[in-house]
Amino acid sequence: MGSENYTLLSCISRLGGHGAPPPPRGTCLDAAASGALTLLGMGVLAGLHYTAGVRALGLELLVGSFAATAVLVFAAPDSPLAQPRNVLVGHALSAVLGVAVRIVVADSARAGSEPAAAALSVALSVWAMAAFGVTHPPGGATALIAVVGGDGVRALGWWFVLDVLLGAIILVVVAMVGNNVLPQRGYPRYW
Repeated sequence: MGSENYTLLSCISRLGGHGAPPPPRGTCLDAAASGALTLLGMGVLAGLHYTAGVRALGLELLVGSFAATAVLVFAAPDSPLAQPRNVLVGHALSAVLGVAVRIVVADSARAGSEPAAAALSVALSVWAMAAFGVTHPPGGATALIAVVGGDGVRALGWWFVLDVLLGAIILVVVAMVGNNVLPQRGYPRYW
């Protein structure tokens, strides 16, 4: 064994990013732009969600995981995790897997299967996004929402996938327009 001291403190200090400096902070103007674009993107989703036509169709365009997507596409548009392919395919894969796990596991006659379904939906979502190269962290939340969401999500069944895809498309379109109108911003970096 080497002479290294393996104390709890030394192990924790190794988790600190391997010496890489933190990224520079954005400017106040950039932060304001991110907030304004988020207000616009989430406002479009909320406005559509509460229209009579969307309500009559039973669609749920306000999915909780879209708040995290908004952070990425409006405040970190250069991130690989925020690119359209990751947003759209990541959410869609996660919604499909979440609904499938809910139907097969959570809705089964086995009492107490909900915790396993919740964990399995997120794990499968993470695996699928990584396998296809479309990691989008809010997708994990989308899979979980498909399993533990309320009666509205449960009633949607497979239509939840369409809802998620529509909402993700709306956020990507608003991000494309908004981030390209403002100076020193651009989106997407790639598809």
